[in-house]
Amino acid sequence: MPGRQRAIGIVRVSQRTDYTGHSPEVQARAMLKKAGDNDWSLEPRDIWDENVDDAGKVRKASGGAKLTDRPKLLAAVEAVEQGKAKVIVAERMDRFFRDLDVQREVIKRVEAAGGKIETLNGAISHATAEAELNANLNGAVNQYMRRTAMERSWAAVEVAIEQGKVPWSQTAPGYLRDENSRLTPDPKLAPVMVKAFEMRRKKATIWEVREFLRAHGIERSYHGTQHLFRDRIYVGEIHFGTHTPNLKAHKPIIKRSVFNAVAKLKDPRGPKVESPRLLARLGVLRCDTCGGRMVVGTQTQNGRSYAFYRCPHAGKGDDCSARMSIGATLIEDHLVSRAKDLLVGIRETVTEVSDAQQAAQALEDAQAALDAAVQAFVGLEVEPSVNKRLHELRDARDEARERYEAELDTEGAMSMVVGVKDWDQLTFDEQRELIRVLVPEVRVKRGRGLARVEIKPPTGLR
Repeated sequence: MPGRQRAIGIVRVSQRTDYTGHSPEVQARAMLKKAGDNDWSLEPRDIWDENVDDAGKVRKASGGAKLTDRPKLLAAVEAVEQGKAKVIVAERMDRFFRDLDVQREVIKRVEAAGGKIETLNGAISHATAEAELNANLNGAVNQYMRRTAMERSWAAVEVAIEQGKVPWSQTAPGYLRDENSRLTPDPKLAPVMVKAFEMRRKKATIWEVREFLRAHGIERSYHGTQHLFRDRIYVGEIHFGTHTPNLKAHKPIIKRSVFNAVAKLKDPRGPKVESPRLLARLGVLRCDTCGGRMVVGTQTQNGRSYAFYRCPHAGKGDDCSARMSIGATLIEDHLVSRAKDLLVGIRETVTEVSDAQQAAQALEDAQAALDAAVQAFVGLEVEPSVNKRLHELRDARDEARERYEAELDTEGAMSMVVGVKDWDQLTFDEQRELIRVLVPEVRVKRGRGLARVEIKPPTGLR
């Protein structure tokens, strides 16, 4: 309808798992109703979720972040300044702002362009002295609530650590958590972890220890297994970020001398490669049928020997129904070419903030959200809705920790990648390591030639 003011809606939650009463969908419905009541033009496509970026990736969206770190709110402000919209609306004021300086900047820019900022409870404005006073008072309260929640959560975690309580939900294998969140040795798995540390002290590879743990029901990735040997929880200590550590929090499982000896060991990626082939025992090539790691084989024709990679499970019972294989020189040359191309692209697109740093910040934010909820819900833990919310926040924090641990390995690889100048000047082992980083998984399918090769993109190095 001509003459109607175009509105842009802003949706935000502190954590994307917040669907309890004020989910993005609930916020959107409320804004659409508000638009209808005020005869604004607000289309669903103009309701922008700050927790999802333009690529569809879930992201943190803090109400206390700078305006430059909130691209969708910034874009809404710029749309008003460009005359493309007249109204920016959110469900509540704290969906807009938890920082008074940002609040003042946005109001000033929007009103200078003839626009207005609205919530379900009314306008946020500096149009009059009284309106500005109300906006500043409410904004100061929102900023105060955010800061005090952060301070209370910090203090709560400090007290918990001092009392020997672990401030995270995932329990390290080998321990049990009692009703007070304190750790006690697990009679079943503590001996398994003692054996794992002894294996590692005697120079067993990470792969060998990982298989031993898996046989006893402890599933960990390669990096997760490495992390176990660095976790000081096993010598009775609790360390958490920059909080004051508790060095005598619980009964240790591992002797300190053993832990220190293991900590000094370097982490080889696997047994020493005996084959001269570039991809031998690297774990990169996989059979697309069964997912098995392909191994080097040779065959002789007309007196000449040819190397190839084949699925080791082919023909062994029902393990693999296909006899997948590919010429060694063909696939090696292809992956070297792919690695060189990726090296050029990566060096051209490296950013100042690493994925590991972003993951660390996400973990810190997820932990802060959980800590704040724990503090706010003291005495209400038995309430079903509270218990559900706490579990959601714990799950979000655990997911953030897993991502952070995975990114640590990738960050080290990124440093190596960026420093490479000439592939041909690398040693054979350095070339193998870069292949592992840049093309970590290659699937070989049925067919002929390179058309049947599918290269999986490397996580974190796109």
